[in-house]
Amino acid sequence: MPANAERQRIGRAAALAAAVVAAALLSACGGSALQVRSTPEPKSPADSTVVLDCGGYSQVAPVQLVLGCRRRGFTLERLKWRDWGHERAIAVGRLVPGGESRGERVRVEASGRILRHDATLAYRRVTVTLERGRGELRYEMYDGYLQEAGDS
Repeated sequence: MPANAERQRIGRAAALAAAVVAAALLSACGGSALQVRSTPEPKSPADSTVVLDCGGYSQVAPVQLVLGCRRRGFTLERLKWRDWGHERAIAVGRLVPGGESRGERVRVEASGRILRHDATLAYRRVTVTLERGRGELRYEMYDGYLQEAGDS
């Protein structure tokens, strides 16, 4: 075999050996030469919109929500929401004053979504309308807490 052909054969063998070593190293690292990063599925507004209770805890479409920690303590219970995640969400449920066992039927509106630092949306206002139009309770977010409007 001529020396030139021998050099080509050795060169091909070396190139093949280098390719095998590179493939082994890549598989040992758990990847391939082309790595594709998957982008997380964007959350729907219904999954990423929260309301904060008076303790500052984030809740998504809560069944129960504590309001008014400073003065009159109220709990909204058995909430059933519609249009959660939209600009305005409406619920029906019961308003239970602190320490009582029975509540009054109410309509609840959460509105005024704002973008928070953690990329979630938060409803800034909660309005509770008492049954038969006997009045309203208004709550707004101040310093990350849901408080009675005008009680900052």
